[in-house]
Amino acid sequence: MVVDDNASNRRLLKDMLQRPGLWIEEAGSGEEALALAESEPFDLILMDIRMPGMDGVETTRALRRLGGSWTHCPVVAVTAHALEDDRQQLLNSGLQEVLIKPVDSHALEVLLQRHLRITAPFRQVEPEKAEREEQSEELAVVDLALGTRLANGSESLALELLQELAVSLPASARELQAALSTEDPEALLDTVHALNGACRYCGAPELALVAETLETRLRSKGMTDVEPLIDDLFRAMDRLRAWHAQQQNQPSRTANASEAFSSKDK
Repeated sequence: MVVDDNASNRRLLKDMLQRPGLWIEEAGSGEEALALAESEPFDLILMDIRMPGMDGVETTRALRRLGGSWTHCPVVAVTAHALEDDRQQLLNSGLQEVLIKPVDSHALEVLLQRHLRITAPFRQVEPEKAEREEQSEELAVVDLALGTRLANGSESLALELLQELAVSLPASARELQAALSTEDPEALLDTVHALNGACRYCGAPELALVAETLETRLRSKGMTDVEPLIDDLFRAMDRLRAWHAQQQNQPSRTANASEAFSSKDK
């Protein structure tokens, strides 16, 4: 079972898991995962951690309380943000392993071999080669080559995920503004975390880096001195929205991050 409140993340993980003989179910929340678990057994759970309502840890504990096979069913945390202390807390909470978004196909294959004894032919880029390529590339609004690698080698899926992310940005901007206006650190962290997670499988390196940096700052220092990063986040969101608008009129493969667009609404 793939549990994640982000539909794009569920879709890509399901695509990475597809192979003969493996049945995959999706759950968009902890509550939905628990309802599925009460009606049928599963052999492995890939569990998002920070979700509205029941988070991943609460859901895992609820699954364990069902008893039977659920007392030992492997539950693997899949999260966009886990420092070493966070990782240890997850393991202490009953999760067997921790995968970091974007999930590496090789790490996923090793996990499936360990828990399900099955393998699949993943299309991979040699890790050292990929690292060299990423280091040599300038930070861009959109990097379709990177997005294709993250989308398990599918360029068409990479484009769809980028477009879905761009379409979701106005709603994310409203949630950010609401959290800032009420000075609600938890609401702000929830929104930034969701945006960070949504970027993890998309070839949007500028927005992904800003969202990750801001989430780290919010977790370590709260809302202290985050205004510059908030400004950077809104600017990165604006640039990705501009890229998407350009695609609607004249499709192009990449957009350069040096182009300047409007900053956040005042």
